[in-house]
Amino acid sequence: MLEYLKFMATFWKGLLLGNNSVNIPSLPKKKKSVPIPVKTTEPKTEKPKIELPAPLITFQDVVSRYGTPYDSVTNKPSETHKNEWEQKWMTLWKGSKFTEATGVAWPSDAPFKRIYCNRELIPCLNNTFLTLIEKDLFKELKTFDGCWNVRPIRGTTDRWSTHSFGVAIDINAKENPLGGPIKFSEEFLQVWRDTGWKCGADFKRLDGMHFQWPQKC
Repeated sequence: MLEYLKFMATFWKGLLLGNNSVNIPSLPKKKKSVPIPVKTTEPKTEKPKIELPAPLITFQDVVSRYGTPYDSVTNKPSETHKNEWEQKWMTLWKGSKFTEATGVAWPSDAPFKRIYCNRELIPCLNNTFLTLIEKDLFKELKTFDGCWNVRPIRGTTDRWSTHSFGVAIDINAKENPLGGPIKFSEEFLQVWRDTGWKCGADFKRLDGMHFQWPQKC
């Protein structure tokens, strides 16, 4: 504004005096305004919240919650008990359902796409598989070797395996046989521990292929 007033004063002075030699300055050019770039931040994608079932600690906890898929009186196999129990508790986990629950695509090269398991195991599997994918450890999964199998623990006749209740899975059985050795990385095993599982790699009698939801069975 001040420069403009000086310009006008000089201009009129030149006209009034008739002095063509008066140096009339040009009107100052307005400075172009430079837009200030606005920083945009990508919205953070929150990890989906997966509701896990209450922890199972002992074998009695398992029986109290699910009942038995065998005759609990005789402690013997029973097709009637097994069929009734199966209808109540067993279901099919699918890779496509994993994607729906987590928003993360099930790996196209995964060695399995379905697991027949206890329905309460589904969120546990989703949570662990999601963590393995996020930590780039999923590639250690090579084979799925079973979940539900109503039978005693191997080497016993009256102690029922957690597989009987569909709350344990076996993976990479050929590389991690009963009795050892353990071929999984420690990072892989730690993911299972951190997400609530008991690893057969931590048993006194090593069973590296085995991962179960109950902690002390």
